[in-house]
Amino acid sequence: MADYLHTRWTDDMSGEDWIPMEWFEREDPKHGLVHDWYWKGKWRLAKCDIKCEGAVVTIDYSGYKTINENQKAEIGVARVRFHDPERRRPIVNELQWAVSPGDEFRTYPKSRVFVQDDVEFDIKKIERKNLPPTTSKQLVDARRGHGQYRSEVMAQWKRKCAVTGIANGAVLRASHIKPWRYCEDDERLDRFNGLILCANLDALFDRYLITFSPKGEMEICGVIDESDLKKLGLPQTLRHALTPRQKKFMEHHRQRALGDPT
Repeated sequence: MADYLHTRWTDDMSGEDWIPMEWFEREDPKHGLVHDWYWKGKWRLAKCDIKCEGAVVTIDYSGYKTINENQKAEIGVARVRFHDPERRRPIVNELQWAVSPGDEFRTYPKSRVFVQDDVEFDIKKIERKNLPPTTSKQLVDARRGHGQYRSEVMAQWKRKCAVTGIANGAVLRASHIKPWRYCEDDERLDRFNGLILCANLDALFDRYLITFSPKGEMEICGVIDESDLKKLGLPQTLRHALTPRQKKFMEHHRQRALGDPT
């Protein structure tokens, strides 16, 4: 449910701009539960009533207040209905608007949504946490698959693709097993939550088209043409047994890949 509160989209509403382009919910030491909005070229710290019921987010602007600018607006209620066809990339299915609470909702045209786990957007969220500089840099590097995180994950997998054994660093990716947006910060830096894959397998794993059993056996989860599987030489198994901690992270990935995102 919280995934829909950490998202980003652009609208197709002929210049209407009351929907913020980027927003997420967080706890602020001074103001409690707040919402960061990137709207009209700047970040705004705001408070308003946001409810998330399943895949429907309701934003009640009647109590909207920008804390930094002391502005308040009473401009109605937005209701955004998401759907998640790939179980990882929510997109807006329906966007509705009511002039005031209790009014009938009007439906606007469908909207486009940026990929929720967009790297640069995640990095903006890290930077707005006011973390110690060292921690912030570690998280930024980990999100990009660089730095200490990449080095530790590479060492964990003997500097080779965990499936093919390819050792050319130019085509190897350090991926999080449990996806970034489901992780706490300590899990994002955990080398046991990392998998080294060559670029084509990384893309398949990232999109839940493949996953791995506790024994390291590859499971094909999405629709991949049989001829493409043969060209890729799939399925294969992991070259090294998963540790107990890696199994825990892999089980999260596996459940979502197999259609059980609990």
